[in-house]
Amino acid sequence: MDNSHCVGCKYCIAGCPYNVRFINEETKAAENCDFCLHTKLAIGEQPACVQACRYDALVFGDTNDPNSYISKMLAVKNSVRVRAVLGTHPNLHYIPKLKEEV
Repeated sequence: MDNSHCVGCKYCIAGCPYNVRFINEETKAAENCDFCLHTKLAIGEQPACVQACRYDALVFGDTNDPNSYISKMLAVKNSVRVRAVLGTHPNLHYIPKLKEEV
């Protein structure tokens, strides 16, 4: 994102396949969640959202590592990627809640 070109129109927010773009209140420009790349991940910690989730509903990991927990989970669970039809190859997977049988 080049902040010098952003006019704050929010079209990129609507088009984001990850649903994580937002307007930074300080710069008034659009930004993406970077999963704490330069803060938490840089020191070997999980992203803040994963750490804060009390119910283990968020999982973060390396999908290129077949031995990682996330890769093993995705191998046995059906997942959905938001707006994958746009061809951006999003790596944010959602595992939908299964309907409980009556």
